[in-house]
Amino acid sequence: MMKKYLFLSFVIIIGVYFIGCAASRPKKTAPQKKGGVNEVMEIQSKKEKQKAKNTAEEDEVLKLLGITPEEKKKAEATDTTSVVAEQKQLKAKIAQLEQELNSKNSEVGQLQTEMKAKENKLKKLEDMLISLKSNQQSSSYGESARPTKAQPARSTFKAKYEKVLQLYEKRQYKTAIQKFRQLLQENPNTSLSDNCQYWIGESYYSLGQYNQAIVEFEKVFTFPNSNKEDAAQLKIGMSYMKLGNKKRAADAFNTLIERYPKSEYIPLAKRLLNRL
Repeated sequence: MMKKYLFLSFVIIIGVYFIGCAASRPKKTAPQKKGGVNEVMEIQSKKEKQKAKNTAEEDEVLKLLGITPEEKKKAEATDTTSVVAEQKQLKAKIAQLEQELNSKNSEVGQLQTEMKAKENKLKKLEDMLISLKSNQQSSSYGESARPTKAQPARSTFKAKYEKVLQLYEKRQYKTAIQKFRQLLQENPNTSLSDNCQYWIGESYYSLGQYNQAIVEFEKVFTFPNSNKEDAAQLKIGMSYMKLGNKKRAADAFNTLIERYPKSEYIPLAKRLLNRL
């Protein structure tokens, strides 16, 4: 069917070409008549006659070719319909591509959100790991040998310390800060005094008060031979990270690596450095 319409279109074009050639033959110029209106009317009349003649000649050509006026109109309508259909298909394809692009952008946004959530979760797990390790060290930390008469006092202090540490583990940070300070006032020179100071820093860190946490972690270094120095140094760097001070954070992590090369926190400090 389509081949027939293409053939008809081709025949019509040939017919129009011959008709045009006939219309373009030079004609004798009629003598001009006087009067502008009559001249315009005569020209218009000639145009209409020529148009009618062209139409008649075109119809004659089509008739000779066996093509009826209805078939001609149908072929022209088919060509128009074909163009319209192609335009619709093109618009549909463009709409489909735009929809696919929007879908891909949505997927990328979702992946970025999931990645950010996983990073935050990893940071929280790292914080928890540090706290657990510090807690284990506090529980297993043995004080150097002292006279037997001093043991009851140490046992009492340790019992109080472990009770306050439970407040921290229950996330009662403000109460834990208050109780740890009371223990330090009672006896600032026990083997667990530096631990009390460290957990004050951890409590402020957990409350999101990072500037105060840095101040408290730095006080850990005032206790001689503290087993919390490397942990405090790590948390100082992490506090600066939370504050967005990358330079001070990097300095703190590098200090940990240089000053405590055997610390169990070295791998974590290096990972955090790579994030800066």
